[in-house]
Amino acid sequence: MTADSACLFVAATGIRPQGQLAYTKALSASFGAMGFENHPLRVLAKALRGGGAAIPDSQATPLEKEKLVSYARLQQPSVHLALLVAWKTASRWAEVADLSSAQFLLVTQKEVIVDWFQTPKGRTHDPFKASRFAVIQGPLTTEIAMLFRKCAPFAPLTRLTTSALDSLWGQSVQMQGYTAHSIKRGAVKHLLPLLTSGKLSPHLVDRLTKHEEEGGPGTLSRTTLRSTGPGPFASVPFTVLEEKDGALRQRFILWTVDGNRAAHERGYEAHVPLGHVSAYLGASREECGSTRDFKTGFYAIEIPPESRHLFRFADSGGGWWELLRLPMGHSCAPEIMHTLAAVAGGHADYVLPQFAERDVTVDIWVDNIRYAGKRSAVQLATRRLDQTAADCDLTWKPSDSQTAATR
Repeated sequence: MTADSACLFVAATGIRPQGQLAYTKALSASFGAMGFENHPLRVLAKALRGGGAAIPDSQATPLEKEKLVSYARLQQPSVHLALLVAWKTASRWAEVADLSSAQFLLVTQKEVIVDWFQTPKGRTHDPFKASRFAVIQGPLTTEIAMLFRKCAPFAPLTRLTTSALDSLWGQSVQMQGYTAHSIKRGAVKHLLPLLTSGKLSPHLVDRLTKHEEEGGPGTLSRTTLRSTGPGPFASVPFTVLEEKDGALRQRFILWTVDGNRAAHERGYEAHVPLGHVSAYLGASREECGSTRDFKTGFYAIEIPPESRHLFRFADSGGGWWELLRLPMGHSCAPEIMHTLAAVAGGHADYVLPQFAERDVTVDIWVDNIRYAGKRSAVQLATRRLDQTAADCDLTWKPSDSQTAATR
């Protein structure tokens, strides 16, 4: 299939413009990742957007705070609690339905802390997700704390599904015209005046309004990128197409030109002690070897909010973006990643003596870790490394799931 025939395929589907745009974006990303020409698909996507295809057919009507609170107080305690938590965290109803009382770590009259991503197993290992802990403060916090005391230990917060809530509201005169998603839409709308008046951090609003990124292979998560205003430092974004394990993949690189120049002028040079290849050949004579490679590399490291303006860049359409995760291309990135790997691997030059691996040879290459030595010592060190990774929510590439080889 060529890009031209792909455009004809999209046009022949006969689905709504919104669906055609989704097909076009997915095909364009797939063609680009495979190194094929995708210009006709990009032109088609632009034409569909110009015709309003990117605008949803309908949006949930935002729910006012007073209406939600008055309705919630007439419901059972579990539903009452779930509605208030959904409003205070600007969450979708399905996300709140995933919670249980065991995930409420701290409940006081002034503050409630929820371990949000404890139940869905995969979310805790996703480096692109926002912080897993939600802190609830301010109005309605006391009411939430009082309702929580009525919850049974380890019980689900609510058994009401999204469709069940929509059906319930469809039969209610008070909630006619609203859906479960109206809670999130209303909460975000309620926050906007606080943002414009400077009473609320834009970083918090970014987390509350976050959705999963739509796109195909090679796209970056919206928790890695976000739209923002111009910054004082020039950065050059680009992508490279590389072949790995017999497949093509697209890698995003941000070359922070001014940031690197400023660091160099202050005398900074990345300290990544990589020796000559001859220094590592001794491991080939050992009985056993084991390797680990970080799955997400630099993107596992979150950039502090106060430093994110240093990682801004413009796209071809004139929009400005900033990175939330450490990019390739910044002069300090390899040293940060190398240090993280060395600490996780127990390298004696980076950790306290009681945490160092003394019975094996430890080699670090930026985000790669290698052990070499006696079989029993290597296996023990590898188990400790895997336990450290599990404790810190670090993930390895699939090929590094077992001890690599023995001589």
